[in-house]
Amino acid sequence: MSEYGFQSFPQLETVATYTELADRNISSPVMMAHQRHPRGNQLIREYMLREYPEPKDFESFLYVSQVLQAEGIKIAPSTCGASWPHNMGSLFWQIDDCWRLRPGRASTTRDVEALQYYARRSTTRS
Repeated sequence: MSEYGFQSFPQLETVATYTELADRNISSPVMMAHQRHPRGNQLIREYMLREYPEPKDFESFLYVSQVLQAEGIKIAPSTCGASWPHNMGSLFWQIDDCWRLRPGRASTTRDVEALQYYARRSTTRS
């Protein structure tokens, strides 16, 4: 069994519950206060720019981070499966995170359903 996760930012409607308009930048003190990893926001941006063009605005940045998270969750199970029979299962932790407004989890029921569907669809074999 392998455990893994991949951070993303929540939807803008969630970010709006704890920020003012001036705080809506991944480097702002408020956004940094909602990050447990010392370089977490920087790493999300770094990984994002490896795969996608620079998002045009903050809301787009949040969305692309979720797409990046979904891709990360999609890749991990197939990597774990490739090491069969040494690894026969995996667990991703975004769904049940106790930090309500932290950017490392699927933050709403809709996010959770979308992430679960994407992960399940990508690992189901025909």
